Amino acid sequence: MIKELGSVIVIWLVAFSFLLLIVLMPTEVKFVEGNAFLKFEGVTYQYSLEAHIANIREFFSLLVAHPGFGGVEGGPSSMEILQRFGRSLALIVPAVVVALIAGMAKGILDFLHKERKGGMASRWVTFGFLSIPDIVIIVFVQIGLLTAISKGWIPHIELYGHDSMAQTILNILFLSVYPTVFIANATFRALRDQEHMDYVRTARSKGTHPFKVLYVHMLKNGIIPILAQADMMILYILSNLLIIEVFTNYRGAALYLYEALGDPTKFSFGTLITGNTFAIAGYLFYFTLLVLAMKIISGLAKYKLDVRGREGTL
Repeated sequence: MIKELGSVIVIWLVAFSFLLLIVLMPTEVKFVEGNAFLKFEGVTYQYSLEAHIANIREFFSLLVAHPGFGGVEGGPSSMEILQRFGRSLALIVPAVVVALIAGMAKGILDFLHKERKGGMASRWVTFGFLSIPDIVIIVFVQIGLLTAISKGWIPHIELYGHDSMAQTILNILFLSVYPTVFIANATFRALRDQEHMDYVRTARSKGTHPFKVLYVHMLKNGIIPILAQADMMILYILSNLLIIEVFTNYRGAALYLYEALGDPTKFSFGTLITGNTFAIAGYLFYFTLLVLAMKIISGLAKYKLDVRGREGTL
């Protein structure tokens, strides 16, 4: 178990280091001049290993000189980065809990009613939400709420920003839609795969109550493949987080990371280490750390629940 845990941490360090190397790539460009009538034609990017190494050295020397980041070209301080990440975490953690509980509940109901018309309709709902992009759901819900507010059907609530509880709850619901149906689909498939196992047939032949067969036997043995989807679920949540924060103006880490990456910077000769560079590195550190934490938690849960294979991997 310790070996697998160490492997996960090493992989995280390698992945974060690779992302940091990309962030610290030099921005040196070559200006292309035209004739007398067209003084400027464009710029071409020229990669230089020496400039890349110089960027890395400058980054870490500035990091040592400014541990809080605040004095680096007006960039955000480490506390500001952590505060913004905390806002995003206030959406991510509840969304994960909602997705796991509601998703597993829906998957169980889909399985119990799979032979009925209502069960088939519920499965189509799952497939429908898996196929619809989050942006479509967000836009339609926002339009519906704005219409209801304008007609006085519901009290006025702020749909944009991060200052009120209503905004946070609404964004949690937005963020949990896709992960919920994703886990529901994984739960349904896990139970379906367990249905024809010999131990299930034996339990049913002995007259064991169907709910006991489902919850004590099938779900207990099917929980491992369900938890295996948790790693993928957190990646879906993080990818959808950016869309939600941008379209609702929720000032979390994903939105600030997007602004830092897309912030137009003037072309300049030489290397470029700015406050944006530190901000991007800080946001990436926390987001990759969250993925690592989720990987460790799901791995420990699988190890604890998998009685048959204590040597199971994370």
